[in-house]
Amino acid sequence: MNVAAKDIRRYDVGADLQDVSRPTRLLIMDRQPIVVRGLTEALRHEFDFHICGVASSIAQASRVIQSERPDIVLSEIDFADGNLLSSIETFQAIRSGLKVLIFTSHSDCAYLHRAMRLDVSGFVLKNSDTQAIFHALYAARTGGMYVDPAILGRALCKQTRRPETLEAALSGVVDRLSEREIHTLRLVAFGHSIKEIARELGVSPKSIETYKARGCQKLDLASRASIVRYAVASGWFDDESDAHG
Repeated sequence: MNVAAKDIRRYDVGADLQDVSRPTRLLIMDRQPIVVRGLTEALRHEFDFHICGVASSIAQASRVIQSERPDIVLSEIDFADGNLLSSIETFQAIRSGLKVLIFTSHSDCAYLHRAMRLDVSGFVLKNSDTQAIFHALYAARTGGMYVDPAILGRALCKQTRRPETLEAALSGVVDRLSEREIHTLRLVAFGHSIKEIARELGVSPKSIETYKARGCQKLDLASRASIVRYAVASGWFDDESDAHG
């Protein structure tokens, strides 16, 4: 994992950051000291984030969450004393509103599906470019969601239904959506915030909220995770650049 500070490229989230009055408090969880050191060094010059603690176990993380009140947990999945996915609800009971970003070497799609059911704010593979970590952090900071395109591609390939059957099942559903509703949901799935989408489409954030609500109602989607699942099934992540076109 290349986490040299010189390789970091800042993401333009514009006005969204102006709404944040203090640095986002971050807890890093990993069993490998080299990963913790690398992330700490990469974040050293990021004024938007403050590392308030590190933990190498579930029990230690619980104590840090209780004492330091982080806003985001950036964590591997497996620990000697437990599993992150089984501990998220406990962490969030300690710290209301806590957001969880998974930063893992596990590329099995089963982990991604379970994580999305838990409504995590991001899922990044350790062998991804450093920029993915920062994209995920800024998405979580502004209320968005980021999922590593590499694992999303594998998730799409593992769909239980044949592609042509899936396409047939989805056709007609998308026809009920307006172009703005489709574009809005695609950008939401890619982790963009409401304000970012509003700027891209040249409309007000309130209009984007309306497009998102209408699209979710038509597709019976109730959360960010369900929007991402729909995006995977629809093949929206086959070409990430499509989300900006």
